[in-house]
Amino acid sequence: MAAGFLRADPPGDRGAVERAEAGASTTGRVGTSATRGAEAPLEELLGRATADADRARAEAALAAEIRTRLEREVERLERQLRDAEAERLELLARVEDRDRLLSRIFGSRSWRFTQALRRLLGRR
Repeated sequence: MAAGFLRADPPGDRGAVERAEAGASTTGRVGTSATRGAEAPLEELLGRATADADRARAEAALAAEIRTRLEREVERLERQLRDAEAERLELLARVEDRDRLLSRIFGSRSWRFTQALRRLLGRR
C-alpha cells in the first residue's frame, strides 16, 4: 500500500498499487524491470569472472617470467660455484707444491749448515 503513496499515481487508482506490488510498472510492461535486474547481475558476474581470468593469466605470466629469471640465476650461480671450486683446487695444489718445496729447502744440507752458522753468530 505504501508504494501508491510514493508514486505519482492518482489516489483512487488501486490497480497501479497492485501492479507496483506485483512488479509491474505504470506503463503496463510486466516483468521488464525484473529482466533487467537479472541481466545486470549476470553481466556484472561475467565482468568479474573475465577480470578474474585476466588477472589470473597476468599472474601466471608473471610467475613464469619470475621462474625463468630464477632458473637463469640458479644456472649462473652454479657456474660461479664450479669456477670457484676449480680455483680453490688450483690454489690448494699450488699451496701443496709450495709446502713440498719449503720442506725440501728446510731439509737440505745447505740450509741446515747455514742455520748452524747463524746460531753460532747469534743471528736467527
